[in-house]
Amino acid sequence: MTANEILADIENYEKFDPVKGTVEGKTYVVAPTTTKTDKDSDVVINRHITLAHNTTLIFAGGKISGTGTLTGDNTRLIAPITQIFGEDITVDGIWEMDRAYPQWFGARNDISNNEFWHLRVVCEAAKSTEENPLTPAAEKDKIEKARDAALKNLKA
Repeated sequence: MTANEILADIENYEKFDPVKGTVEGKTYVVAPTTTKTDKDSDVVINRHITLAHNTTLIFAGGKISGTGTLTGDNTRLIAPITQIFGEDITVDGIWEMDRAYPQWFGARNDISNNEFWHLRVVCEAAKSTEENPLTPAAEKDKIEKARDAALKNLKA
């Protein structure tokens, strides 16, 4: 079955519910749930979840977030090139697919010139100087921490 055939029958699949678990060979849809305030909510995982063997997850506007780990077992994934995993979700295991996109994990492809220069200045400021010499490992760590802090500020 092709991805287009699966998407054509999306309403026939059960919604992915990490509490209920998965069944071997079954297809599930990850879709946002509309809350009482008409806001879309993510599927939240705050523990380790292992998907059943040969499960398929179709991301239809939904996202998995939380602080847990999602482990695949020959799991097939069908998703658009948008963020489908929250920053603190760990994805592990065996996934059966021909590609993965950085955008699934929150990578941005729309950074502006101002944001780019801000990141560059922050990273340059974290480098070792004559007044504040650092070992190469300490410099790398300081630059990464400065970059991560600047990226979080940009997202805010």
